[in-house]
Amino acid sequence: MAKKPVIFFLGKSGSGKDTQAEILIQNFKFDFISSGGLLRDFKNRASTFPENSLERYEAGGIKRILDGGKFVPTLTIACQWRFAALLVMKNYATSTGLVFGGSPRKLAEAMILDDFFQHWPEAAEHFSIKPIELAISDEEARQRLFARGREDDNENAIKNRLGEFEEFVVSVINYFKTSGRLLTVNGEKSIEEVHNEVVKMLEL
Repeated sequence: MAKKPVIFFLGKSGSGKDTQAEILIQNFKFDFISSGGLLRDFKNRASTFPENSLERYEAGGIKRILDGGKFVPTLTIACQWRFAALLVMKNYATSTGLVFGGSPRKLAEAMILDDFFQHWPEAAEHFSIKPIELAISDEEARQRLFARGREDDNENAIKNRLGEFEEFVVSVINYFKTSGRLLTVNGEKSIEEVHNEVVKMLEL
């Protein structure tokens, strides 16, 4: 019996990671774990937490990090998606696969994720990691980010994101490339063309 895919997209901001994840989820009914969505929701609720509470402090810290175009610390990310992944493992029989949104973006996150899916019993037996790189140029990334015009898509934040891609995400890409598991797609093609290539590579 073929293992179910654990899919995550690696690439620069604006490469279409979220878009491609959404299409796969819609078409194949995969379970979705979005660290970015969880973090943005948490930071937006900062003012709802009691003054001087740990939650308010953490939400404020996440807000400062995200608004500056930085990456949230690995431990914060790992604690979020670990519990979500465990819920999927509990119901592995009904899961068609899993898509991670926003993770992993650092080598430590990738290694933790890899370790979990190789050594947690249900994960190792029923799931297989499928990392996909959506490759685009820096110029293409800038054009796309300015065009979408999200609140935190300003010049300084975009520069920081591209810098952090080189500093952190490239090592994740190389980690999976070295093990022969990395799938690479030209992310500058149309959304439909990229999706079709992803489906073909994943043999869905």
